[in-house]
Amino acid sequence: MPRLPGISWNENQNDQLKKAVRNFNAKISRLEKKNPQMKNALPEKVSVRQMKELIDTRTDLQREVKALQRFTQRGAEELVNVPGNEYNLKITKWQKKEMGIRLSTINKKRNKRRKEIADIDMTYKGEELGYKRGELGMGSMDENALKPMKSFTRYMNRADLKMKWKNMQIESQTSYWHKREMQHKQEYIDSIKRTYNTKDVKDVIKTIEEMDYPTFRKIFEAEGGTFEFVSDPPDLNEKYNEYVEALKTTWTPEKPKAKSVPKNSKGKKKATKRRK
Repeated sequence: MPRLPGISWNENQNDQLKKAVRNFNAKISRLEKKNPQMKNALPEKVSVRQMKELIDTRTDLQREVKALQRFTQRGAEELVNVPGNEYNLKITKWQKKEMGIRLSTINKKRNKRRKEIADIDMTYKGEELGYKRGELGMGSMDENALKPMKSFTRYMNRADLKMKWKNMQIESQTSYWHKREMQHKQEYIDSIKRTYNTKDVKDVIKTIEEMDYPTFRKIFEAEGGTFEFVSDPPDLNEKYNEYVEALKTTWTPEKPKAKSVPKNSKGKKKATKRRK
C-alpha cells in the first residue's frame, strides 16, 4: 500500500501549531480563573508535543489547527447539556460541534469500508461459493470497527466523554485506517509464524508480505474474515498438513502449467509424422 504524504514540520507549520495551542490553552486558563465551577466541563489543555504525536499529514495539521482556533471564538465556551444523557452532563458548544464534525467524517469512512467488504464474493480455499460477504454477516472484528459511531450515549460519564473525544481525534486522522490495515496484515502474518513451521509456509508468508492491503483484505474477508487457521486451532496436531494446504491453496494457488512440447536434441520442436 502506498505511503501517505507525511508532514515535514517546517518553521511555519511549527509556529502555526504553537500559536493555536497557546491561544487555546490561554482561553481555558482565563475561563477556569473566572468561573472555577465550569472547570470540569471545559476541554482539556493540549501541548504541542501531544498534537504532533496525533498529526501525521499536512491535512491533519490544518484540521487540528482550525479546531483549536474555533474554540477561541466568542461563545464557543458556553455550556450545553449532552443530548439524551441521564447524568445531566455538561459540555462546551465548541466540543459538541467538533464531535459532530468528526462523527460525520468517521461514519462516512466506516460506511464506505463496510459496503466494500459486504460486496466481496465469498470463497473456500479460493473457490467461489456463490454469495457475498454481506449475506453471511460481518465478523466480530469488522462489526465492532465499522458499525456507526455515536458521539454521546445515555449513561456516558465525564471519563467516558474524554475517552470518546480522544478516540474521535485519533480516528479523524488521515493515516488512521492505513495504520490499522498494516497492523491487521502483520498480525495475520505473525499468527501464521507462531502456529506453523516457517519452512512449511514460507511461500504463503512471502506472498502476503508482498501483497497490497486491498488484495489481502479481499482474500481474507472472502475466506470468512477470521484467524481460524492461523491462531492455534484446537485440532492442529490432527490436521496440520490439511491446514497448511488450505493456507497454500488460499494464498498461493498454483497456476496451470503449460503443456510441454517434445523437443529434439537441438531444442527444436519435433515434427509429427503425417499419416499417409
